[in-house]
Amino acid sequence: DEFSHYKMSDLTHHALRAWFGKIQTENNYSERTLNTIKSQINWLFRALIDDGLIEESPLKKIKFKRIVPARRQRVILSIE
Repeated sequence: DEFSHYKMSDLTHHALRAWFGKIQTENNYSERTLNTIKSQINWLFRALIDDGLIEESPLKKIKFKRIVPARRQRVILSIE
């Protein structure tokens, strides 16, 4: 729904960055989760490049931290 009015060749990293910011705010996603989503979407853009429909992936200019401190401590074995 977010990108239905775009042609694939006109989709910019600015639009994608705004979308990532939107879903991060709406869902309280961490940078690590956004990086995972980006990795999954990247396959689509690689296929479009291979098919000659676009020259460069707009995701190329979007970076997220790979190592982010955990939001909460992990509990391995608790007394309960």
